[in-house]
Amino acid sequence: MAIKVFACAEMASEDVQSYCVSAKFYADDAYAKIHDGALVVLGDLDTNDAYGTPDYNVYKAKAPEAAGDDVVIVDLGGINEATVQGNIMKIGNKLVDLEAGEGIAVRCRRLMKGDRMWLGRGLFNAAPTVGQYAGAVANSTLFAPSQAAPVAGLKVKILASKGLTVGQSAYADGAGYEQLYLCEVK
Repeated sequence: MAIKVFACAEMASEDVQSYCVSAKFYADDAYAKIHDGALVVLGDLDTNDAYGTPDYNVYKAKAPEAAGDDVVIVDLGGINEATVQGNIMKIGNKLVDLEAGEGIAVRCRRLMKGDRMWLGRGLFNAAPTVGQYAGAVANSTLFAPSQAAPVAGLKVKILASKGLTVGQSAYADGAGYEQLYLCEVK
């Protein structure tokens, strides 16, 4: 089971407001659903649904067309969360595999060198390896692991890995158990 999970570890966008922007995801020129932790490319300003004028606070977003595209990461903030004694606590009907519906504006974080984040195994198109790298890939919102740093575009290094239990299972191969990866933008 590959769960899509995104959580900030230390990111510039937590402190600098201009590094967080809103966007609506498009696929084939129409609104589409988008998952938490997705890599997307920002385009022009979206159109305000009510007035038909540019929405000054919302961009159009789409999947990258090339591995070297300038991407941002979707961070769905639709649930309550806090850090209590070093543990991330979330309260909501659904805590992982979060998805925003079609035409819903979502928070996107601009990635800066040194940003660190936790990514669930479901955000990679193959299992990553600690000590190796990952980057964007054409026509996908997932990370692509690689042995060496990507030549162009987003480069993240896989620094560490730990288990994540969702629900009541604590067995590494059981339902509801997933690997999280601590990644740093290089």
